[in-house]
Amino acid sequence: MNIRNQSLLAKSLLLMMFPGVVASIGCRDSGAVAIQPIHDARVRVRTVAAVETEVIRKTTQPATVHAFHEARIQSKVSGYVRSVAVDIGDTVEVGQTLAEIDVPEMQQRRLIIESRIELLSAEERSAASEVELAKAGIDSAKAKVTQVQSELGALDASLAAAESEFQRTAELVQRGTLQSKLLDEARQRRDSDLSARKAAESAIRSAEAEVAVAQARHGAAV
Repeated sequence: MNIRNQSLLAKSLLLMMFPGVVASIGCRDSGAVAIQPIHDARVRVRTVAAVETEVIRKTTQPATVHAFHEARIQSKVSGYVRSVAVDIGDTVEVGQTLAEIDVPEMQQRRLIIESRIELLSAEERSAASEVELAKAGIDSAKAKVTQVQSELGALDASLAAAESEFQRTAELVQRGTLQSKLLDEARQRRDSDLSARKAAESAIRSAEAEVAVAQARHGAAV
């Protein structure tokens, strides 16, 4: 290899090691090299504020999932499926309705039972009304007994006064002090009070009988 080839190789290596230097290689035999100065070329860089954000990495791919655990679901009654609320693969919760089953026979029985319940409820309300009515009858009959007993007490007092007056009038008539007409009048008043007392006693017995009847009705209603 001659000197010229060695010089060219050295220049090539220099250009490869320093890309910012522009070399001009002449064709003269002297091998002089002119090196141009490196210009300061500054690149303007725009600064921005860094913001921390959460990167959500999500991908959707078609796939098939086979359950590891399976639970057999069945209804307590047999019938016709009216509607289905969920589908295969849906997430369900405890107590959620999965499907509705129509059972015509049980629906008919339910209507019959509800009718019986309504009838028994009506009978219960009627019986309660009868109980209240019977209780009111008992209270009314007892009040009547009390009233008649009070009237009987007044009649006893009146009868005692009429009897005393009759005895005094009879003594005075026997002595000739009074006329027998007055004795007849006293006897009538006494007899009238005595009849009223007997009527009051009869009314008391009738009122007591009404109390017994009302109590019997109340017992039957209860």
